[in-house]
Amino acid sequence: DQKELLDEFNMMFQPGKSFPSLALLRSHVVAYGQKYNIVMSTKNSNYRSIHLWCKHGGVYRKGKRRANQQDDKKVIKQRKKATQRTNCECFIKAKVVNGGGGEWIIERSFGEHNHVIPKNKTVYSAHRKQSEEIKNLILRLLDTGQKINNVLEYLHMIGIKNIIKKDIENLQQQYKRKNKKEEQQQQQ
Repeated sequence: DQKELLDEFNMMFQPGKSFPSLALLRSHVVAYGQKYNIVMSTKNSNYRSIHLWCKHGGVYRKGKRRANQQDDKKVIKQRKKATQRTNCECFIKAKVVNGGGGEWIIERSFGEHNHVIPKNKTVYSAHRKQSEEIKNLILRLLDTGQKINNVLEYLHMIGIKNIIKKDIENLQQQYKRKNKKEEQQQQQ
């Protein structure tokens, strides 16, 4: 519900609200994001201020082409790329009071989004982070010869729903890369 989402945002991040540390401010932002399936990222920060904005904030900026890619004889087709950026204006600006170790005060904030908030909790990878315990369980299952789809089905069956097939594939690749690197170091 949009009203509930906005009311909680305004209550948690209203200007003047203070947090004992930057880590606590960030953890409140993450908890709010997980509850409502929103991702806030750091637009910019330094030792005395931070500007968080919605993942969909800003507009897509095309990267600069390198000079060696422009060849008069060869036409390089530009890949059409969809973007998640909608110029969403949701943001939180906070600053530290009394030097680097003091409390953080919300300076300004705006909680309205100009895009649909997805209902599916697996849309954003930030909400699919798994504990080391779950990662080890996945790796043990894969080591016993289980297929990725079977591992995914088992995880869903035991109540772990914030994971997709690609996450398991990525974990498997990281594990294989790590093992290969360790084997190469042992051979040297």
